[in-house]
Amino acid sequence: MTQPGLRFQSIAPLYEKEYRLFIIARFFYIMALRMVATVVAYKLFQITRDSFSIGLVGLSEFVPVFVLALYAGYKIDRSDKRTLLLKGIFSYALCIVGLIVVTTPAFEMNRHKSFLEISFYVIIFFTGIIRSFAGPTSNAIIAQLVPRSMLHFAASFKRKPLKFMKKRRLSNFYGQRRLIAVLILNLLN
Repeated sequence: MTQPGLRFQSIAPLYEKEYRLFIIARFFYIMALRMVATVVAYKLFQITRDSFSIGLVGLSEFVPVFVLALYAGYKIDRSDKRTLLLKGIFSYALCIVGLIVVTTPAFEMNRHKSFLEISFYVIIFFTGIIRSFAGPTSNAIIAQLVPRSMLHFAASFKRKPLKFMKKRRLSNFYGQRRLIAVLILNLLN
């Protein structure tokens, strides 16, 4: 049997304002990245009519992440994580602006199909470089946002909602409503 105070210790990091804001920002950041990935795949398939080109997009993002993994870890450990994360988010925004420019009708009409395709690959390659730094930085910054005693809860918190949803069926809304209520109350404080 668990002690009364231990049951909700896993959400204790949510009482830290900076961590709470970080989790909210990270949620929207990841959602935006997923939307961009979907739109890139859709638009590239419209241009090329070839599903292999979508696989090349994944490869063009994976290669820099794989090659820069060790250097990125070294650089992240030696630099200010907040600044590095903000630079990564700003760089992603620049890449998204580049993708918007590439997909405008005026740009598409004046360029050859292969140039558009290569433009997508180059921009996605740069997002891979950014991802090799931004991903680990967003994990490493957690240590600066919460006290050491809550660090293990904060590090595992991003996986907790998924595990929570998998353990319960959709018909069991009691636990989900309780989790949402706790999150809303913490946001209002």
